[in-house]
Amino acid sequence: MTERVKDRFDLRPRRLAGDTVYGAVRLLKWLVDRQITPHIPVWDKSARSDGTFSRADFVFDQSRNIYICPNGKLLHTTGTVIDGSTLRYRASKLDCDVYAFKMQVLPPHACAADSSRSS
Repeated sequence: MTERVKDRFDLRPRRLAGDTVYGAVRLLKWLVDRQITPHIPVWDKSARSDGTFSRADFVFDQSRNIYICPNGKLLHTTGTVIDGSTLRYRASKLDCDVYAFKMQVLPPHACAADSSRSS
């Protein structure tokens, strides 16, 4: 829309306001890359509504580059970069198989404990 306004009226906004629907990281980055200051709440998708733990329930230990699950087990990175900036972290299947909270850690479609971090 901002490109169409620029092309048609030769106007370029310096600020843009919107509601949470426009608060996706990709759109916010697009605005900032074009020197447009966004006044938009960030869309926080980290909370879970399916009864599983959210990312906030895991602790990241930066010095060891690992996550620690609510049961104290370690999640190590696979080293694979996804979408150019996201690292995937996985727990040992042996650790998860005996874990009493397994159903809270894993979404219904997952096969191993998994957490991701953007670098």
